[in-house]
Amino acid sequence: MGIENTSQRPAGHHLLGLGLSGVSGYIEGMEAAGQTHVVNSDRIPADGPSEALEALGFKLGEVDAADPMFRACELPEGWRREGSSHSMWSYIVDAEGYRRVAIFYKAAFYDRSAHFRVEKTPSTRQQSDAYNEIGKLAPHGTWRQGGHRREGPNYVYVFNGLYGDSQTPPPGNAAYSDNGRRLEVEVAPDGLIVDQREFTAEPERDLW
Repeated sequence: MGIENTSQRPAGHHLLGLGLSGVSGYIEGMEAAGQTHVVNSDRIPADGPSEALEALGFKLGEVDAADPMFRACELPEGWRREGSSHSMWSYIVDAEGYRRVAIFYKAAFYDRSAHFRVEKTPSTRQQSDAYNEIGKLAPHGTWRQGGHRREGPNYVYVFNGLYGDSQTPPPGNAAYSDNGRRLEVEVAPDGLIVDQREFTAEPERDLW
């Protein structure tokens, strides 16, 4: 499957789509189709660190003359593509299930764009999805995300504690500034939370 250049759709197609689905429905459908095209294609955006891809074993072809936003791309053996819950983001996953490359593609005809990045801290889809559960442990207003890291196959989310409405900060500290607490939530590749630990952050433990 190729990737449709939606900016080249005839105006009549846009009018028909807008009439049938409304503005939001038409654009959302176009975005969802764009993700499907990326996942089922042999293309990758031309905008991104190509040298980093080649270092991972990707074989890159020429930029597509008919659609310079993309180029041909052969994945390393055992790697695959997958979508996400956000229609503008897709991923290239290695043989162990870790998302190694993130692909952004906005297929909307009026503002079409695409780029990719190589993930510095790869995670599995299940580890990424676990963030929703972790949010229940670290609600906004109490904690601020402070970073993340890999520990072997596991993924560690890091949060900094905040002074909030119920905690008066000491003199010189603004409300919602960091209060020295640290929460780390460790997630296994299958998305299972295997450990959560809270402590007072110290310089030697400042890992982000």
